[in-house]
Amino acid sequence: MTKKIKEKLIVPPLMKIRHEILNKVHSYMIQNKDWKNMFNYKHAKHADLELSWMGPKMQKKLVGENLNESEILIAKLMPKQKSKAHLHEIGSSSFIVLGKKLSLPDPKTIKFTTYQYDYSTRMLCGRKVHRCKEGDELDIPSHLVHQFENTADSEAYLLIVAKPIISTTKDFSDIHFV
Repeated sequence: MTKKIKEKLIVPPLMKIRHEILNKVHSYMIQNKDWKNMFNYKHAKHADLELSWMGPKMQKKLVGENLNESEILIAKLMPKQKSKAHLHEIGSSSFIVLGKKLSLPDPKTIKFTTYQYDYSTRMLCGRKVHRCKEGDELDIPSHLVHQFENTADSEAYLLIVAKPIISTTKDFSDIHFV
């Protein structure tokens, strides 16, 4: 039997900062029709997701942080796409599901699945599936195996804030597939 906790939990400091940044950027995007131009700094594909980063000048202006302190990006999930299950050993991120408020497709078909990684057996356990809707805010702490799935016939989008950043350089990648 699960016992409900009545007390409010204390939010860890970095998680709190990620969600504050997320909400600030999301509000700014809703108020500015040309928000897509904010995410043309760098483009890459990681874990089968198409990613576009916010430029350093805009990031500094909006949240006062440089790219080495946090990353703000958009992830695009293609129709019928399922990303590879992966975890980040160092980096953590928070995301908000984007949709009609930004003239994007309705995101009701995004599934966010998480698992625990059992190191002793090298197996995944504790599968949890969250069916996302526009405005949902979720957190991905380090070491949490996760993946996204878009079951729709249209694209779906997530606004992501990573802090600490999820490093993906030629010498090191903090994206570990399971």
